Amino acid sequence: MEVALTAIATAIPDRSARVDDLQEIARLDDVERTTLQSLGIETIADDPSVGAADLAIAAGTATLAAAGIDAGELRSMVVAQPRVPDLFMASEGTRVQAGIGAAR
Repeated sequence: MEVALTAIATAIPDRSARVDDLQEIARLDDVERTTLQSLGIETIADDPSVGAADLAIAAGTATLAAAGIDAGELRSMVVAQPRVPDLFMASEGTRVQAGIGAAR
């Protein structure tokens, strides 16, 4: 079996948020909060209206275009699942597969 990586692309949300404004900050203990602040990260890409599968579809579509490959030619695909899926009863991998047009 031959495996080759021909192209790669990324997708990140267009909007950003200040780290200090994130709701998750309130759940951090003192050590975690101090560690976070010491990293010097002031903003992160964040758009609640764009889910992980949406970003994976955008990156997958861009990767296929960069490689000059039609989605129908794919024989396999690797999708790294987020820790928390966008939908409770759905497969992110299946959503990405359908979103990029990989039918088989």
